Amino acid sequence: MDSFGARRRQLFEILPTALRAGGSARNGRSSGQGLLFGGEEDASAEVEDIGHALPDIPEWSDKERLGFEKALLGIYLSSHPLAEHQGLLRIFRTREIGQLASLPGGTEVIVGGMVTDLRVMTPQKARASGDQRYARFMFEDASGRVSCIMFADTYAEYAEKLTSDLMCFLQADVDTSREEVGLIVREIISLETAPNRLSGSLLVRVDAAKLGTGCVPSLKAILTSRPGKSTVYLDIRTAAGLRVKMQAGEEFLVSCDRELVHQVESLVGEGNCNIIPNPAAKKLKRRPEPAYMKKRESSASDN
Repeated sequence: MDSFGARRRQLFEILPTALRAGGSARNGRSSGQGLLFGGEEDASAEVEDIGHALPDIPEWSDKERLGFEKALLGIYLSSHPLAEHQGLLRIFRTREIGQLASLPGGTEVIVGGMVTDLRVMTPQKARASGDQRYARFMFEDASGRVSCIMFADTYAEYAEKLTSDLMCFLQADVDTSREEVGLIVREIISLETAPNRLSGSLLVRVDAAKLGTGCVPSLKAILTSRPGKSTVYLDIRTAAGLRVKMQAGEEFLVSCDRELVHQVESLVGEGNCNIIPNPAAKKLKRRPEPAYMKKRESSASDN
């Protein structure tokens, strides 16, 4: 549709009119009226006039356009809803989804992405009292998709927030009890609250062999321009091939945010500056897995 030189929404709005005009032209040719009364030329003119009658309306928003693509094709074609958030996701996640398969079961992770294929379920042998609904869904980022489960206690806390197409961070444990790796979700963290919830320390990787010693004064200037309470850690690879890890002094305490990461990465290269979640963020909410769920999952795997 983009090759027609008009907005997608404009073409969508005139589609019924275009179909009617095309049907009239076809019917005229089939009945021979076009040869007797000049109807073929009139119908062709009507079809041509449609192109000059495009409504003056704004294009769909990116969210609307991508939603229509997914509904029609089953995939996002022109972009992905997560594209505009990649910088934020990269800063605060501890793993990409594509990396989860290499981790041992029980590893605590923070992943960022989007909820899809949400299903809210009720166990067959749930207790009579209390809401025992739990949720299963897929979670995807640019590197892949992973199956997630949120048990009843956790789901009760996040039921109002958890929706399909929700973009967020998940705190979770890696689950390797089945053929394909999964996640047991402990907490949902919105994109808006992630900087305050997850910000801890700043890790900067410096390749002195590539950047030279001249980058050190520039890095110092960036760090001292953003005073705060977060510790800075340096991972330096020297020109001689040695790797040195150190904690910067108290005079280099910074305020961690996306703008600081962007400034540092402009000097040391993209991917060489990360915000390390604070220790409190790493202490995941651990709730015991319900006994009825263990039995249910066990019987399902036996089948």
